[in-house]
Amino acid sequence: MIKEEWTVANNTEIAAKLSDYFPTLKSIFDYQSTIISKGTQSEVMRFNIEDTGFYIKRYFRTKGLRSYIGHSRLRMEIRNQHRFIKWGLNAAPVIAYGERYRFSHTLNGALVTLAVDNSSNLEEISRNSPELFKNKAWLSEVIKQVAEMARILHDHRFCHNDLFLRNLLIQHNSDQPKLFLIDCPSGCFWFGTFLSKRKVKDIASLDKHASLYLSRTQRLRFLLYYRQSKRLTSSDKRFIRDLLAYSHRKNR
Repeated sequence: MIKEEWTVANNTEIAAKLSDYFPTLKSIFDYQSTIISKGTQSEVMRFNIEDTGFYIKRYFRTKGLRSYIGHSRLRMEIRNQHRFIKWGLNAAPVIAYGERYRFSHTLNGALVTLAVDNSSNLEEISRNSPELFKNKAWLSEVIKQVAEMARILHDHRFCHNDLFLRNLLIQHNSDQPKLFLIDCPSGCFWFGTFLSKRKVKDIASLDKHASLYLSRTQRLRFLLYYRQSKRLTSSDKRFIRDLLAYSHRKNR
């Protein structure tokens, strides 16, 4: 037997308005609009109510063992967005979500998050507004915020597992950018040696694209912020060697 759940999670006036437009999960899947991004399992589109924007993310298929044991990518993404906010990080609030499932197997689902106005992800900025990377004040603040975000995640023994520029949203406020974390269905907790390796993977993923836009000095500054070091220690140097070794293996 297939069951369906739809929950409006945010008890606000705007959430109540959203539930008028989308009273059921079926209504979310019936909605037709321009798809702004699409992957193998999900697609994202924009929706507006008056002057408030939302992002609708529809998971049209699931795969893997996790979808059979109550840990679908949809559920993990919702949990992780809540975790980020709890840890003091900026993340788009989840307004509503739902799933269709058979017994414990998630078949498909959707979530709605509040849009972050006047924002672009770092990959879009690098492609469409590269001049911002020449703005020292702006870039210095972004480097500091990204480093602090990564450190807070890792201090909680949590690794993003997809920490690329496309998943880092920057809200434009003159020379005071504001970082938001988005799209993290793969993030989870790790321990021991696995945690150390996943930390390296997260930072190496960031550095892979950042190396195209940042100088070696700026990349070193990021690392010092992340490690909370004033100058390179022997531990920092070991971490750098691990980063280089990981990148070398991935590029072979």
